[in-house]
Amino acid sequence: MSTPSDGILLADEGATLQAGRDLAASLAPAALAPTAFAPGAVLALVGPLGAGKTTLVKGIAEGLGIDPGRVTSPTFVLMQIHRGGRIPLVHIDAFRIGTP
Repeated sequence: MSTPSDGILLADEGATLQAGRDLAASLAPAALAPTAFAPGAVLALVGPLGAGKTTLVKGIAEGLGIDPGRVTSPTFVLMQIHRGGRIPLVHIDAFRIGTP
């Protein structure tokens, strides 16, 4: 993994999945992990189509105990909520939304 000035460059799909699993370790209710993101925290993934954003989310899902096979890009439905892990995972794709 390298960190260019505009983001993090991961070697391949396997490295992207692992980065998601590693990130999931810090996504937990504060009572379970005092150094974790606060409940309700938002993680924004920014990149062009095909950059690996959904692959990273699959890794996060797996790390949370959610079946990564259920994770698909929500480009046309805008939002998917994945439950069944230690916390819910809300996956939003704002690509088609023109304004806030």
